[in-house]
Amino acid sequence: VYKRQSCMLTAWEAASGRLRWRRGGEQNVPGRGEDFVGEPVPVGGQVLVVLRSGQELAVAMLSPADGSTVRQMTLCLLQQEALRVPRYAPICPTVAEGVAYIPSDAGLLFAVDVHRWECLWAARYPVVVPTYRGAPAGFARGGGRSGLVALPGPASPPVVVGRTVVLAPADTTDVLGFDRDSGRLAWRFPAGPGRYLIGALGNSVLVGGQRITAIDAGSGQSIWLAGEFGRVTGRAGLAGTRLLVPTDRGRPMPIKTASKPSAMTLSRLN
Repeated sequence: VYKRQSCMLTAWEAASGRLRWRRGGEQNVPGRGEDFVGEPVPVGGQVLVVLRSGQELAVAMLSPADGSTVRQMTLCLLQQEALRVPRYAPICPTVAEGVAYIPSDAGLLFAVDVHRWECLWAARYPVVVPTYRGAPAGFARGGGRSGLVALPGPASPPVVVGRTVVLAPADTTDVLGFDRDSGRLAWRFPAGPGRYLIGALGNSVLVGGQRITAIDAGSGQSIWLAGEFGRVTGRAGLAGTRLLVPTDRGRPMPIKTASKPSAMTLSRLN
């Protein structure tokens, strides 16, 4: 359960539905207790979580039996400016081949070896969140004294494609590609407000929003753009090689794709 001020992590017994344990939440003093700001990820019989305690952003492994901390690592100290920014979505880590890729929503992406429990690299990227006086779709108050802040879109975990980690962080409206080995920022794609990562298809990553874009994960170049299917009303999802896009036309509209996205064709199934 995610709350704006504090996030509680709970574990429930599947058979009985009884609460087994909980951590964080309203029993903590704001700014002094545990804020679980990320979605938990099961890793090797334990649970990987991202949490904030005071100014510290940390990653921890918890025991699923009682929620106790098995090990914990501080990733960074958040500046006061980052602490004052209201959270609109949780931090979503990804674990691939023993490495956890953890966004911070504070201008940094971390790669942590979950077996050796060490930070492999921390990559910095430019934070660009424009402010607006108007209130178009995808924007909310919080961008300054008189401005509004552009909401990047629903939370989505990093997507690993080949040797590239693709990120759509909450503190910029760009989609970013990082070298998986070094953490070097390889490319930036200006996707605009409301964007999110749908998933990987071949060597490309699909970016959702009011339009669907396929980006080459190696170069960051747009491969194709689809947007002629009405107003999008929710998150798109991959089903094999078929992309389902909910629209205002009354039912999800399938977009047939191929292993090579450049050969994509659009169709509406009757």
